[in-house]
Amino acid sequence: MPFLHIQILVALSLAFVLFVGFFGLDYRNLALFNFGASMWVPAAPFEDSIPFLPAWIWVYIAYYPLCFSPLAVRELQIDRETFWRVVGAYLFQFGVGFAVFWLIPSRMIRPEPAGGYCTSLALTLTYRLDPGFNIFPSMHVCNLVYTAWFFRRFLGNAWGLAMGSAALLVSLSTLFVKQHYVADVMAGAVLGTLTFFLLHPRAALHQKAGQA
Repeated sequence: MPFLHIQILVALSLAFVLFVGFFGLDYRNLALFNFGASMWVPAAPFEDSIPFLPAWIWVYIAYYPLCFSPLAVRELQIDRETFWRVVGAYLFQFGVGFAVFWLIPSRMIRPEPAGGYCTSLALTLTYRLDPGFNIFPSMHVCNLVYTAWFFRRFLGNAWGLAMGSAALLVSLSTLFVKQHYVADVMAGAVLGTLTFFLLHPRAALHQKAGQA
């Protein structure tokens, strides 16, 4: 089987497994909450001053295609080691996230959906799909911060800055559509950065260059 086909198959399989795992834990924690379990609400005192801006749901949703953007990087397309490191990075990020979601369930307190028809519909569907019990750390932020570091390493500073800007906008969107608190965003950024430097150490890059 061509390597490209393997990549697509692995990427889709990974997305499915992580999707099921994330929302499985989300609804597991919702069930615990409904049975009376207490949930951590990691809200800071200033959170109420952060505005609710429903239109930012479209920025929030942009996270999903951006997660697949590393597949467009040539280094990942041609180098098996880099590809498997990226796979390992996503598994590591979600593995840490899943462990925290299981051991320290957290809860988001959200307003009623608002905005124009399409915006309100998108926000309502998001809230229904994700009941808001897997919030610390934010996987939206974690994945895109990791991707920004990845782009910087393999595509250069300009691309890294572009993806970093996208990560920042999505991070803000998680606050403005009330999907996350500031603590969730900060924890996600730390986890994404840690993942990159653990899975893509410069030593491995130098070793590969020496072998070439």
